[in-house]
Amino acid sequence: MRRYLWVGCVTAGLAALLAGCGGGGTPCYKQTPFVSRIVPNLGPAAGGQVVQIVGGKFANRQKLQVSWNTVILDCTLVDDSHINVVVPALRAGRTAPDSVEVRVLANDLESDTPVFYTYAP
Repeated sequence: MRRYLWVGCVTAGLAALLAGCGGGGTPCYKQTPFVSRIVPNLGPAAGGQVVQIVGGKFANRQKLQVSWNTVILDCTLVDDSHINVVVPALRAGRTAPDSVEVRVLANDLESDTPVFYTYAP
């Protein structure tokens, strides 16, 4: 009876995911994302503009979203430290100027410190 040993190759991305970000330690998908700023951080109450959230530990996630005050939004991953998201309209019953808290949700982890976006009048 013949026995075969299958030897597969691992892509660089998967290797990084398994080894951890930056060459060891906790795997990327288990690290808490962080945010440092949102650009631009001011816009119209009607929403609709694309903003970029800057931070880190965004890549290698099965699920990546943005918490915009209490609304969960889909976003576009640019790279490990940049996410683009379309600003929703200011919620009914609220008036500009008004600031909302913005966080990144990655898998089941949420960024500890929020950034703030202000709706201008």
